[in-house]
Amino acid sequence: MKIEVSGKTKLFFIGILVVVALIFAVRALQVESQGDMKVTTGNLTVTSLLNCAGKIYTNANGVLICGSDNVRITVESDPKVGPTASGKWCLGTGTQVNCSSDPPSSSQWQNNGSDIYFNGGRVGIGTISPNPNYLLDINGRAKFVDIVQMDQNLNINGTLNVGGQIFQRGTLLCADYVFEKGYTLESIEEHAKFMWENQHLPAVPKRTESADGKEVVEIGTQMRGILEELEKAHIYISQLKKENDALKKAFCEENSKNEICK
Repeated sequence: MKIEVSGKTKLFFIGILVVVALIFAVRALQVESQGDMKVTTGNLTVTSLLNCAGKIYTNANGVLICGSDNVRITVESDPKVGPTASGKWCLGTGTQVNCSSDPPSSSQWQNNGSDIYFNGGRVGIGTISPNPNYLLDINGRAKFVDIVQMDQNLNINGTLNVGGQIFQRGTLLCADYVFEKGYTLESIEEHAKFMWENQHLPAVPKRTESADGKEVVEIGTQMRGILEELEKAHIYISQLKKENDALKKAFCEENSKNEICK
């Protein structure tokens, strides 16, 4: 049986074949989620979006990864892939892509391995205008769980509320030296003379004021001086007790019937 097809019908079928061929051609250009897209020559041009289910990065072998290890973009000729490093960003330089740069950042903080640092300006926490006299200005509360080491001065303009112990370390904090044999203890009369003439105890620093008229006390020296005076006072008490016992004995030898001698 012979079927004759008119010219218009032929054009219709040809059009259908062309559409089907275009569909297959487009599908052939799609990157499957489990396949590779490999550019051996020329440029890879994306006019719309390169959609990756994740980030674009390079793995340890220098392969440019799109989303996961199952979807790769490999460039072998032009443009060329330059130095690569795992976890780095890829930047284009002419016809070469270098994947060895750190991610761009608008932060002033810089990385040094697992550390971060900041060399310029001041840091404000709870304020947008840090005090120009300090590198760190905290407007609010700060909690420190471990040791905080201050190599220079710590200025506190408010209340220091300590819920635990305070330790001071130094070479001369205690006053037990007053009990040593080589220590020269002034007499009670010498001690009293200095005290009344200078209006303070010999071992306790004299009252001092800062430039703004506020009293200033060095805690370590103050506490050591108070302890020294306390220990010397007990030595004086012991001396007076000994003298008093001797006087009482002498008195009672002549006045045995006196009330204090019974």
